[in-house]
Amino acid sequence: MSVDANISRPINRPTQEDSDCAELSLVRRCQRLSTRVMDLAIEAGAGSGVVGLTSVRRDTDEIVEGLWQLAPKARRTIWNMQPSILPFDPEDPTLALNELSRARGVDLQLITTRRALVRNPLLTSQFPEVLVGPVHLRTILIDQVCALIDGPLMPTGDGTAWLVTRTDLVAEVCWIWRETRQLSRTALPEGSPTPLTKRQYVVACRLATGAKDASIARELGISARTVATEVEAVFQLLGAASRVQAGLFMRGGSPHNCLPERESRQREIVAT
Repeated sequence: MSVDANISRPINRPTQEDSDCAELSLVRRCQRLSTRVMDLAIEAGAGSGVVGLTSVRRDTDEIVEGLWQLAPKARRTIWNMQPSILPFDPEDPTLALNELSRARGVDLQLITTRRALVRNPLLTSQFPEVLVGPVHLRTILIDQVCALIDGPLMPTGDGTAWLVTRTDLVAEVCWIWRETRQLSRTALPEGSPTPLTKRQYVVACRLATGAKDASIARELGISARTVATEVEAVFQLLGAASRVQAGLFMRGGSPHNCLPERESRQREIVAT
């Protein structure tokens, strides 16, 4: 399949009426594609030969293994649409995978929903280019020639994922990506810095694992006073008053969390 030069074009702002019509069409296309993949996955699971559809995982652990096998094969692009994001995990192995892909020059893009900024308030520091929009399909599109798509649940309740290489289905995923991206916006204001610097983000990760300031200082080769300053910046971003609260809020667990307030706080910090 040839690369569509417009599939990752700059985002233009449609009118509200255009957006409503486009999203309705998008929802319908996503539902049809999901149903088609589900039907084919059921056929494949029953032993029928289904060309262009391969099982990748059958439980949560296997998705990471599957991604580590697929991502190194990407030559140009890895475009990710996630309706929801898992809570912040300082030891998430896919973070290292993303860095390796970026180092190879692969274009990484992520579109998710506004609620993801609550579940993972450090997301814009992890992935500054993240877009927020109407995501109705969970998929990872690789080089526009294959896609990882959710399949039916197993009797145990575990999810499944399927690698799709059929050209008609991949073309549909490309269309969905293009339309979703058109309806999305950047989570951070254009040209603004990330809420946390790289060092502050590393400090936040260590906080989440329970590390003390002295330990963090030794690891990063900085003074304990500098660590304390960076910890205060993390507290300010999260609206936390203690390390325990910070750990809770980083994982989206604040019982008083309000998305508009959290977004406003992040905008204020970015602006200063």
